[in-house]
Amino acid sequence: MVYVWFGTFLLHNLSRVLPIYPALVAAAAVGALLAGMRRDQARDVAILVVAAWAMTAYVIVVDVSVEGALPSFANVVRLLTPAVALTILLLTDIDEAALRRLSSVFVLVVAFAALSMVYQVINGPIDWFAEASERAGVQRYASLLGSLTVLGTAAPIGLLAASMYVRRPVAFIVIALLIFVAGLMSLQKSAIAGFIVLVPFMLPLIERGTRIRLGLTLAGLAALTVALVPAELLEYAGVGWDYFLSAGTGGGSDVGISQSVMDRLTALPLEVVQYHGLDRMLFGVGLRGGSGVFGFPDLPMAHNGIVDYLAIGGVPYLVYGLLLLGMMFLGAYRVVRWRAHIEDGSRVALFVSGLAVLYAVNVPFASGLGFHPAFSWIPPLVISFAYSIRARC
Repeated sequence: MVYVWFGTFLLHNLSRVLPIYPALVAAAAVGALLAGMRRDQARDVAILVVAAWAMTAYVIVVDVSVEGALPSFANVVRLLTPAVALTILLLTDIDEAALRRLSSVFVLVVAFAALSMVYQVINGPIDWFAEASERAGVQRYASLLGSLTVLGTAAPIGLLAASMYVRRPVAFIVIALLIFVAGLMSLQKSAIAGFIVLVPFMLPLIERGTRIRLGLTLAGLAALTVALVPAELLEYAGVGWDYFLSAGTGGGSDVGISQSVMDRLTALPLEVVQYHGLDRMLFGVGLRGGSGVFGFPDLPMAHNGIVDYLAIGGVPYLVYGLLLLGMMFLGAYRVVRWRAHIEDGSRVALFVSGLAVLYAVNVPFASGLGFHPAFSWIPPLVISFAYSIRARC
């Protein structure tokens, strides 16, 4: 049941066209929870689950005290998303088989999302997706995963999972190229930076013969692209390069990567603190602290997941968020340490470490990562898998 829930959870965007879809996700979640509750749980697992729900309730109390009214249903659902994902995955015995199946589901969903991106670049926007926008004269599109920014962050994670679990060379090359090209078409710095971070984790996971085939395929496609692809599609490459490295110097309208990093670490979080007031950061300001994450696009956004915790729920919520990140890294360390007890242990340890690193490097540079279905599953999956190995050891 957990795999049914996970698939429907990732495809939450279908609720835009299927009004009954949220009920299907909720039913699958209840089924997965009931299945997990049949197992005996370690005490520290139970403590983390209780902490997740306690912090969720705390944020709602803060929001009501600040706003004087209950948050909207949509915002409550978004706030519950990480707590539900954490509970289901921690209650589920995530062994090697479960890790493989869940990761394979994610690969399939990201591949379909990538296909939806490529389709829109060629044929124009899909009307029920989130609204498209423009960057330096080139259209940016949302995808099956959700808003404009999601695919750029999800693509490197999907490519890592494909490197681990798509073993047929031809299937891997097709999926890898599709995800890579769509990630570039998202025109997100997070996609390009994520692909760079991905390399040391991805390459050892790919068999040598597949690496050679992939390299030859990339070279051949690059030549065909330059020769045959219309000039307007090649603009994506130029805009992406300018946007990532030298924006503003080659006709782009955005800042370069180094300036963007500094803005997300300093200027943008400072703007949020100044807007809400430093004194209110102690206990947080509720869901408005997350700005566009919770449907308040007119408020300043930190573009920094750590500051989001502080702005939304103050110091208590920040401590919880940092604890979750710390336990994710502890889980990854345990998997590496106990790899001798794991089937295909060296590759699994490299994959789990890559998951943790890709998630963590995005947290300081993106708002809402922990609240989105495409990413909120990563920390609890790593933690749960480590608990499974610990119980076996």
